[in-house]
Amino acid sequence: MRRFSISELDARAPELALGRGMGLEIIGFCTAERMEDEKLIASEEVRLRPFARKSLHAPYYELTPCAIDSLIGRVSLHRYRQAVQTCMRLGVRRLVVHSGYAPQMYFPEWFVPKSIEFWREFVRELPEDFELLLENVLDVRPEHIRDVCDGVDDPRLRICLDVGHANAYSEVPVEDWISMLGGRIAHVHLHNNDGSRDAHAPLNAGSMDIPHILELLDEHAPEAEICIESVDALSCLKTLEETGAIEK
Repeated sequence: MRRFSISELDARAPELALGRGMGLEIIGFCTAERMEDEKLIASEEVRLRPFARKSLHAPYYELTPCAIDSLIGRVSLHRYRQAVQTCMRLGVRRLVVHSGYAPQMYFPEWFVPKSIEFWREFVRELPEDFELLLENVLDVRPEHIRDVCDGVDDPRLRICLDVGHANAYSEVPVEDWISMLGGRIAHVHLHNNDGSRDAHAPLNAGSMDIPHILELLDEHAPEAEICIESVDALSCLKTLEETGAIEK
């Protein structure tokens, strides 16, 4: 049975997820300093108790896991460690992290080995039942994030495929991203756009054929959780109902 969750990118996500028995993706700690707010974390512990399945989006502002500068790498490592500690407090075992790739700044021959080095060190610290989900953002080709995942070669590091990012920032068709990454995909950010920018639009408002995307995910990554990451999650749920992906 395919698992679905809803990102708090839509403020109605907690209510919608609870009503449908879906998981919740927490975005309140994307700004790193919030992980140092003890009162906030304590209140989140209470708020999130009703959710059986939760993922957390790690902070990403100014963080560069593929950094050439070792000092920047250490700062990034510190923040990701804080994110894992926050997850443990909140009963979360899935952490989404951005790959950090920046076109025209990192040659693939730098990005891939530096990322492997960084994530290999980090995943060794993780509990056995924890999953780190490496997300494509500005990544222009799926081979890079695939090679990082394969190079680390640890079951705790999987891939979060953001189909909207691939559609907006890559010349490689989303369909090829899915087939190339295959079973490495453990989590999917599902939303739509017209290919010109990352809009996090409803599923029926963009250039991607969402029913076809879901068919390909069923074929190549059947165990991946689908996270609705749109500013209008309710519209997305209605589209998924119409396509038969979820029950009404």
